[in-house]
Amino acid sequence: MRVNGHERRVRCRIERVEGVSGHGDREDLLRWFAGFPQRPARVVLNHGIAGARSEFSAALATGGTAVHTPMLGEPISF
Repeated sequence: MRVNGHERRVRCRIERVEGVSGHGDREDLLRWFAGFPQRPARVVLNHGIAGARSEFSAALATGGTAVHTPMLGEPISF
């Protein structure tokens, strides 16, 4: 995987997300997320303005999904 111009080895499955625009608004993204037959157990929300990320994180978590909003440079492990 290329991150900030550098090749990085990862120990995870990388998925391409289809069916949602990167420019979708909050409601578009929540509608898309609600369409999963089984809600993901965990979501990493790593983009957006802090206040908006916090509100969106809370909306995703209402269905029992654990949502993590890492700070810049914070390592993520599962």
